[in-house]
Amino acid sequence: MSRRFAARGLPPGWPRAFVTVCTLLLALSCGQPKRGFVPVGARPPGGSTLDARTAQIARELSGTLKPGSRVVVANFGRLGTDRTSALGTYLGRRFSIALHSVAAGRITVIDRSAGEEVAIEEMRFAVDRIDPRELLKRFEADYAVVGTYELREGECALELVELKAIPKFDAEVAFGKSCLVEGGPSEYGFWQDMEHRKMPVVGRKMVELVNAQGTLGALRSARLTTLDGRVIPANGKVEVGAELKVQVEVAKECHLYVLGWDSDNGFLTVLSPKEGENSLTGAGMFEYPRGTFARADLPAGYNWLKVVATTKEIGLVSTGEGFLSDAKLQDEYAKRILDLGPEGWGSISFGYSIVERE
Repeated sequence: MSRRFAARGLPPGWPRAFVTVCTLLLALSCGQPKRGFVPVGARPPGGSTLDARTAQIARELSGTLKPGSRVVVANFGRLGTDRTSALGTYLGRRFSIALHSVAAGRITVIDRSAGEEVAIEEMRFAVDRIDPRELLKRFEADYAVVGTYELREGECALELVELKAIPKFDAEVAFGKSCLVEGGPSEYGFWQDMEHRKMPVVGRKMVELVNAQGTLGALRSARLTTLDGRVIPANGKVEVGAELKVQVEVAKECHLYVLGWDSDNGFLTVLSPKEGENSLTGAGMFEYPRGTFARADLPAGYNWLKVVATTKEIGLVSTGEGFLSDAKLQDEYAKRILDLGPEGWGSISFGYSIVERE
């Protein structure tokens, strides 16, 4: 599990990614070498030929787009496949960073990894190849940048088969480019490792659940606070090392569940209730984790939380340090909630970013 949050005295079954209130919490993201994605800022051993080449292409692209344009960069896809990979996600994010760096002040490069709605959708787009037109609409962008790549093992190279900018109102491609990046054995090994790394899986019904809210009025409020009582606003920032609690006010008896999906690894995790713990709770104010606190830990990044209450028990239990990686099982649990009807469940959601101390 991600180490965004290091829990002090956390009871078994509460992973470090940090749990939010006693309901359903979803936090989103991209990963790390151990079992998620590689961090956005990661570099291959010995420096990166790829970064130098993408910076060059980003300058060329920036010069062709209209000043003031809003641009969004999609995850790249491997040639001949209809699913993305950890490497494809990495390539898209590295190019987005390069474009922002060279074009700052001339165009706006949209950060897909920030913002609550973005986090929700990113769960699906981490798995599926993105339709550029849908991306343009969702982010209200003027251009969508998409790319395809291939690995050339014999040459220790990565080929950017096609990188293009698709405009919002025009059928013609605004920019097209291809190139070969010779990385050498070390950098090529880095690319290969990411290409074969296990990808997160989020079921269709689970995505539907995350995007829905429900109308059950069992939850009055849910918020993230520091131990000294300072409330972290929605999409607010939390410094690494901060000691945190989640406060939930429950208006009436209900069953509460917590899921986690953070931006460090991209995998769905069930955070609460623990195995053997009753999900049923009465009215009142509750703090989580119980009897202790959680500490915001590295790596920094965005997390999205969703708190859900239901009228019936649905069988979700904590995965501890593990992941709920079976999409069919995810969808089964999501279906149990959705089948209650809007009046049978309700939720509160909010996001926050963990940032390094300046």
